[in-house]
Amino acid sequence: MGWFQVCLPDSHHELWVLGIESDLESRTLTLLTNVPILNETLAQNIYNDWRLRRRIEHGYRFGQEQGLEVEDRRVHTVERMRRLFALVLVSAQFVFYIMKRWPPMAVLWLRKLGGKLGLKTDRDGPYVLLRGLSAVWQTVATLSWTVSSPSLVTCVGAPEM
Repeated sequence: MGWFQVCLPDSHHELWVLGIESDLESRTLTLLTNVPILNETLAQNIYNDWRLRRRIEHGYRFGQEQGLEVEDRRVHTVERMRRLFALVLVSAQFVFYIMKRWPPMAVLWLRKLGGKLGLKTDRDGPYVLLRGLSAVWQTVATLSWTVSSPSLVTCVGAPEM
């Protein structure tokens, strides 16, 4: 592992190059970063963060774009944003916890509720699981409302006299 600082022409940004000999991939890996690399510990931390990028990107996509859709929430104050982000992080952790810790048959059942078709091309990410959990929560909410308001339920389908 080695590193050095570089400056690009017509730029005042400080950049650092980190070179790593990878025994696993049988090649030299070169990373370019704007994080100052001052010692071996920082260089190792930057490399470890880079290695986790897929998990980070997957978590970001789940929270921002396709799963919990935090970008669709309209909040205007910093305090509300903090609460929203905390809620989104807890929700994402809950989904990932279920994926890893619940019995596989229960997770498969939730995925089938979420739209898993059983095809080889199906993906088993958190998105289908989240849709399955959403279906369960909607059903529980509907049944709870039905129990708490039986007079409204019986009147909905009754013919007028």
